[in-house]
Amino acid sequence: MSEENLTQENTPVNEPSSEPVSIPELEAFIFKPDEFTDFIVPRRLSSPKVAEFLIQKINKDTKTDAFVQVEKVAKFYDTYEVVEKYKIFLDKSEADSSEIIRSIIITRIIAVLGEQKDWKFAKEYYEYLIQKVDTIEEFEEIIMLHENLGLGKASTALREKINSKLKSLEEIKETDFKAGIKYAKLQQSINLKLQQAEEVQAIKDKILVMTDRKQRLIEEIKLYVFMKYGVPEFLDPWSSRRIRQETWANQPSEQIKRVDEQPFKKNVTIALRDFLTDLDEHLTLQSQDRDAAKLRILRAIKFFDGQVTEKEKGFLRNFEGKQIDILANSGYLLPKE
Repeated sequence: MSEENLTQENTPVNEPSSEPVSIPELEAFIFKPDEFTDFIVPRRLSSPKVAEFLIQKINKDTKTDAFVQVEKVAKFYDTYEVVEKYKIFLDKSEADSSEIIRSIIITRIIAVLGEQKDWKFAKEYYEYLIQKVDTIEEFEEIIMLHENLGLGKASTALREKINSKLKSLEEIKETDFKAGIKYAKLQQSINLKLQQAEEVQAIKDKILVMTDRKQRLIEEIKLYVFMKYGVPEFLDPWSSRRIRQETWANQPSEQIKRVDEQPFKKNVTIALRDFLTDLDEHLTLQSQDRDAAKLRILRAIKFFDGQVTEKEKGFLRNFEGKQIDILANSGYLLPKE
């Protein structure tokens, strides 16, 4: 069978073991995060082992702050194995704002890592959570869920909830200082964030319908490297995950679950190398911007176990303390080579 015919359907599924899993760096990252490095997921871990850890160590009573970290880990390692257990945590028993936010985070994990049936479950829970959100933080978090679900402009219910909250605040904003601040944030930043979440879906959809694998990879790499749309909180995680998914199978419809053997990984490193070779053709860059793009591409090549030259290794060493890159095993706040 040729490499191009391999898909996730004929790749063995890794079943979680019953043996206790110990991953000290994950234990610290999730339960005792450092405020300066709490966004840097520990690298070079086994995805199946990470999944086992997240299944064994996380339960319904795990605190919201820990779930903030769990989401980062689960998405980075594409741990689809956690979905079935985490769905059980969503039982519509949220008693306060912290629990509402925790449920939003759990729903996001399911929306991103699950199959179609899980996506439907997450969408239904999203619709339920819309009726629960009330604070600025809750609105911010549920907008991220809206984007993770890929709902785009299908935002009528959420917009109605925002407008309802605005109306209630408008009546008291002149006499209540805190209400006035909330009103201003809702009217400006929350509405803008929802608008951005709506608009980025068109960008994603345009890429996902491309059947020409080479052209699709170019667009995904371009999105990841240049972040040209000005909404990195949405498109940076999405584009980096899309590139990871391209190592699993040939087309997006097949790239549903993580494939640990990654039959198309070499294919992706070749695409990254070609993109680097033709970098100046993709966008007119100032020298400083060109270095930033080159750094991001070379780190991604190494992330997928591709080869770099001695000259490129020197370039990477010169920029060890610069720039945050998702597809990187070393660099800013990450271990040196």
